[in-house]
Parts: sequence; structure tokens; C-alpha cells
Amino acid sequence: MLHRSTFASSATTAFTLALAIGGLLISQDAGGVVDAHSWLDCSNTLPNGQCVGYPIGYPTRANPDINTLYTYLITARAPTASVCQPGRQTIFPGNNPPNLPPASVSAGQTLHLTWEPNGHLDNVQSPAQFRTKVEIYWTGVPNKLIGTRAELQQNPSLLLTSMDFATPQNCDDPANANTVCHGYVTVPQGTAPGKYQMVWFWPFNKNPVGEEYSTCFEVDVTTPGATAEAPTLDAVDKLNGLQTNFAVLEAVRTSGGSINKNSLPEVIAFVERAGYKPEDFDEMNLIHVTGTKGKGSTCALSESILRNYDGPKKIKTGLYTSPHLMEVRERIRINGAPISQELFAKYFFDVWDRLDSTGDKSKPGYFRFLTVVAFHAFKQEKVDVAILEVGVGGAFDSTNIIHKPVVCAVAALGIDHVSVLGSTLGEIAWNKGGIFKKDVPAVTSQQPEEGLSVLLSRAKELGASSIEVTAPFTTEGLGDVTIGLAGKHQVANAALATAICRIWIEKVLGQKITAPEGVVPKEFAKGLASARWAGRGQIMVRDNKPKITWFFDGAHTAESIRVCATWFQDASQKNTQGKTVKRVLVFNCTGPRDGDTLLKPLAQIQSSVQFNEAVFTPAITFASNTYKGDLVNNTAPIDLELKSQKTLAGCWTKQVGLTGNVETEAEVKTTVLPSIEHSINWIDDYVKNEVEKGVDEVQVLVTGSLHLVGGVQSVLGCEVA
Repeated sequence: MLHRSTFASSATTAFTLALAIGGLLISQDAGGVVDAHSWLDCSNTLPNGQCVGYPIGYPTRANPDINTLYTYLITARAPTASVCQPGRQTIFPGNNPPNLPPASVSAGQTLHLTWEPNGHLDNVQSPAQFRTKVEIYWTGVPNKLIGTRAELQQNPSLLLTSMDFATPQNCDDPANANTVCHGYVTVPQGTAPGKYQMVWFWPFNKNPVGEEYSTCFEVDVTTPGATAEAPTLDAVDKLNGLQTNFAVLEAVRTSGGSINKNSLPEVIAFVERAGYKPEDFDEMNLIHVTGTKGKGSTCALSESILRNYDGPKKIKTGLYTSPHLMEVRERIRINGAPISQELFAKYFFDVWDRLDSTGDKSKPGYFRFLTVVAFHAFKQEKVDVAILEVGVGGAFDSTNIIHKPVVCAVAALGIDHVSVLGSTLGEIAWNKGGIFKKDVPAVTSQQPEEGLSVLLSRAKELGASSIEVTAPFTTEGLGDVTIGLAGKHQVANAALATAICRIWIEKVLGQKITAPEGVVPKEFAKGLASARWAGRGQIMVRDNKPKITWFFDGAHTAESIRVCATWFQDASQKNTQGKTVKRVLVFNCTGPRDGDTLLKPLAQIQSSVQFNEAVFTPAITFASNTYKGDLVNNTAPIDLELKSQKTLAGCWTKQVGLTGNVETEAEVKTTVLPSIEHSINWIDDYVKNEVEKGVDEVQVLVTGSLHLVGGVQSVLGCEVA
């Protein structure tokens, strides 16, 4: 809960006058002494409201009153007045108590500041020149303070950024005088590690006597950070503000789980405000893919097949998938590569500004907004084909606004997202079959009878021109083709992708693909072999730490984790003959998923590939309890006490005990850690100790969530693939 201040009269004054000036409420005592407010509540706030950075000398959270000790009023704008309150001037090594730490980030990361206007709300109808601004100053030099107000006046280079103080655009509830208001400041790229002072400075020019308030706060810059352009950071920050928070999702789930059937009309309205109609996207020769497991891999395989197809001209591909691993721009790809930071920012703000220009400031949620950005990007890039992966379900997914795709496909069905799709395979199949379109061919992987019968019924109901059921490739059918994506299960996804691309080439290019049934067409061999899909069945050995072999798989359902366990069981035993090998499991799952069900397949391979240690961590990226901007996930609940991780550790202990591979559950080694960075540091220490004991290799399997996989790769410093 964010700290909330309330007005309180000074103990030394007889009475308080409330002066209404320009629509603002100002508390002033009869003696002319203005009581300073505790303006800046938090110098770094997580999207869920948790404060992880505090200003210098912050009052105890139990004291909600105005307090002159903590926010400094610069009297009469005196040039020689200290910028920070006297007594709070020396901040290094810092005055923050251990329980109220300063903000700690890497260069290039954005601080989320929060404060309350305490009655001083700017009227949205007021002319812009009468609105007040907050200014953020710093020296940009470690351990160097800003001394006096004159320094601010004489050195404009000290101004880092400015932002609205309190408007309907940056405050939660413009009708509430004590609402929470937000501002953002990015630590510049290239900033050297060290402790820096920043000044939150509010010139309250509406008061005729003129007042200026400041709050000083320390920022501990931990690492130089990775290169990222400011417009991209701004786009990601705005995008994160569109995420549906966990509380809202819970309300949807507990209301009976029905998906909003107005969702498609709402998305169409946003598309039209952005300057398009759904029919405008037909020219991109769309491929639409849904499913519970394998839909992303099927999309990646289809994209690679078409990009590598040796036709009359090269096919320019667009690919829209979710979620991303490390950077949100991964979701939108041109010719297999994520769009650049510059293009992502450009297309993002194209859509943002088009929506604003209509006079309606409302925005779609995170995934819907990205869907509109993807359509816009593909139109601007003039792709020959746009391959769309459904986000959740199908019938009501924002990608399903399309009018006339070339082909629709369904990958393997399973039980997931039961709160919004249904708890039976039939209910889930009904929703996913909702992407079928009139006079458009459909294709599906082999499915359980319950799911397949519903898909066939939906195809007929919605007027699909045909529906084809594909069988996985056999060894004979593959011939000498090695599928570029790891795992035995990819033979089913490859067969589905082959059917998709065969239909697309025949309909769009008018070329017949001839190959015996169940055999990979020679025209598709290169595409299948060269396909890559980071974070799924991925093996990595880093040059700087060759003793660690990383195994990544974003499996997050019972079915996909069973597949992951089989893949790891096979892959981890290759090239280990004569070696001493230790294995570590790193696991996290999001949402209301059952730990016992998910961990059981991994426990069951203990007899052949024993996990010597298991680490459970939330998908919080850094040890400072902050996220990389692209990895913020407001749809998951905050878990301050790591209860979920402790529960998962208990599930693991139980499941390993049930396998009979240990005499007592006490032999099962588990570790719960508060962040991904903590976990990687723990692994580094573990590997160092084991290598000193003669261990040749430590294998680390990271699974349970793509958010976890992406976080680990980000902390490791992997490049966006």
C-alpha cells in the first residue's frame, strides 16, 4: 500500500486558513508559515504498488501527517538556500535505514516515482501555462551533491527531466485530492556504477508568495546496463501501464470466467481509431494459429518455411507471437528477426498518437494494443504474409478481428486457462475453433476425440471450406531432415506447419507442392532445418562459464512440462559419458496452476537424470527487487513472503519422495530465493564449489514459465534472438 498523507495543522499555530487559488487548496497558518508536505512517497515503485526505493529521511509509514522534517520548503526562493533540507544534506553513504532502502537500478532502467498532491490537483481545464511541473535534477557524477538553489538556476544541464505534478493524465483518480500521482525518470545509458543524488523539485508558482518544495533521494546505480534507446524505454513504460493487473483478472475469474463477448467489437473500434478496417489486413495473406501447446513453435516453423521457400520471389514474412522472452519487440518480427528498437518505438507511437488524435484518450489493454501495433507494423513494412499466433483461446482473442485469412490452424489441445476457456477439452476446443472462417480452409494436429469432434463441428458451423487433420512426421517421412526446434514433439508441429504452408503457397502463389503424404516436401526442408525458437528446447553454454550447460524450456502446462521432461532426459545425457555431472532445476509458474501436477513429470525422471538441487524463485528480475521494463508482469500477484515459491518447494519434495528415489523427503534439497539474479548468483557459487570437488559439468534446467526463462536470459546478458 502506498503511503497516503493527510492535512494536519501545525502545533505552533492558532488556526489555519484554507486559501483557494486557481482551483487549488493551500494550507497556510495565520503567521504566514507554510507547513511542508511529505511529497515524494516512493522513488521506485513496482507496477503492483510495492515501494522498493525511498527518499532520504523518509518518515515512518505509520505517520500519515504533514511533516516539515522530511520535505523541504525553500523559503522565499533564496538563491543561497540549500536544495536539500539542512541536516539531510550529507547522503553518502546514505541516511536511509535498512528497512527503507534507496532506489537501486542499472543504467538505462526507469524509476517510477509516486507522490500525492495533498489537495493540489491541477484543474484539467486550466490553461497549460498555469499547470505546475515537477523537475528532476542531478549532477550525473557519483557522490556529488547539488548544494544551493542558485546551482539549479545557473546550471540548466543539471535538469534531467520534467513531468506534470498532478493532472488527470498522471494521477490515479482526478476526483480524489489525495490520489496517487506518477512520474518516470530514466537513468541515462552509460551512467557509471555509484551512488547519485537526485532532487524532486516542485515550483508551486500558483501561490502568489511563491513556494518551492524539494525532496532529495539517493539512487544506487549498480551496473552500466545494456544499450536501449530512450524512445523505446518510453514506449515500454507506456505499454506496461496498459497491463491488466492481477486484481482485475481475479475479478474476471471469480465472476464465472466468461470472456467479454464485447471484446472483438472493442478491438475493432481501436483498429478503426488507428485508421484501419479489419478488411485492410486481408492483403497481408494472413495465417492464424491457435492451440494449447505448440502454437508458437508451429508459427515459427511456418515462418521459416515460407521465408526460405525458393519461389519466383523471396517471401517477406511478418510474425506476431506472445509472450516475449527478453524484449517486447520480439513479439513483432520481420523476416524472422525482431523489429529494431527504433521501429518498435516508431510504430508504437504511431498507434498511440493516432488513438489520441481522435479526441478519445482511452487505450486498449496490453495485448490488444500490441496487436494493433503489429497490424500497423506489418502494413507499413508491406509483408507478403503475416502469421498471427492467438494470445488466449481464439474466439474472443484480439487477433480474431481478421476478416479473411488464407488458412487457420489448431495445434495440440490441452487443459490451460480454465478460468476463461473452460475446464473440459470440449469447451477449450470450442473456443479455439472460433478462429475458423467462412470459405477458409482449416487444419489441425491430431487431437483427442473429445476435442477433435468439437473442432469438426465448429468448422462446419462457421463455414470453413475444409478441415484437414495432420499426423506427426515419422522417421521415414522426415528422411534426412533435422527439425531446427529441439524435442521429439516437434514432428507434430512440423507436420502442421507443412500443411499450413502447402495450403498458403497453393492459394497465394498458385504453385502446387507435390510430395507423398507424410513426407517432408523437398521445398520445405531448408525452412524446417533452419527454424529457431529461443527459450523452447534451447541449450546454451556460455564462453565465460563453460562448466555450466543451460537448458531452457518455457513449458507451463502439465502436457508441455511432460514433453520438456522427456526432452531434458534425452538431451542432458548426451556427451556425458565418463563425466561427473550435477543437475539443478530452476522453476517458477505463474497464475493459479497446480504445483504438484506441473512438477510431477520432472520428479519422475529422477531415476535417470537426478536433480541434485531445486531452486524456486519468482520472476522478479533483479536482486534490487526490480524488473527489466520489458519483463514487468502485472497479471501475476505480488508474493512478498515467497509463499508460492515455498509451496512449490514443498510440492517438489513431496513428488520426489513419491518416486522412491530417496529414502526420506529430508534428502531432497530445495532453495527458495527472492529474485532471478539471486538465483543465478546462487548457481554460480554452487558451480564453483562443485567444480572444486571434481565435478565436470553442472546442467541447469530452467522451466515452468517463459517469464522465468526470459528473466534468466536477461540477467545472463543474452542477446535478443
